[in-house]
Amino acid sequence: MAFPSSDQLLKVHWHNMNPLVVDFNQIYLVLKSQHHSGWSEDDLKNAAIQQYRARYCGDFRHEQIWNIFRDEPKWKSTNNVFGACRSSSTVQSSINLDNEEATTRPIGRNAAKQAGKGKAANSSSSSNSRLDEIFEKHIEGNQKSFERYQSSLDTKNELKGKKLKIKEEKLKNEEIAVIFMDPSTISEDR
Repeated sequence: MAFPSSDQLLKVHWHNMNPLVVDFNQIYLVLKSQHHSGWSEDDLKNAAIQQYRARYCGDFRHEQIWNIFRDEPKWKSTNNVFGACRSSSTVQSSINLDNEEATTRPIGRNAAKQAGKGKAANSSSSSNSRLDEIFEKHIEGNQKSFERYQSSLDTKNELKGKKLKIKEEKLKNEEIAVIFMDPSTISEDR
């Protein structure tokens, strides 16, 4: 019986959870961008939970995951948040091309794939993020339980092999006993 790998299980679980966490994060970022006077982080979070509940007719069940990721650069971004984008005609911005300071940006899709495959030349800060640590711990735990399971299967197969050898030896001994049996002592019923 083949078990799906823990990587596959985690990907499926994250694939199902990610849109819900992203939606909640967007609601939170919109509320945060509105600069409610006198609101604490808890007030913002509670308001976001209420809006999420009203919009999706259900509770937000992944608050622990959101708390882990909310401080990551990708999750702080308001570029893709609905209602938070400004029209380019109303905002005048200037770009300083002489600024050569390194800006911190989230890791891209291709770089993340390469880092996951171990092909990255240098490890980026996001490859050492808490998500990677959580996944690694989960994978290690699953690997250990799989090794224990595999060990018990090996032991079980070894015992079956020994039982089979014992049965073969018994049959061989019976055959030898029949071969060396005195024909005069054999009854006609046999």
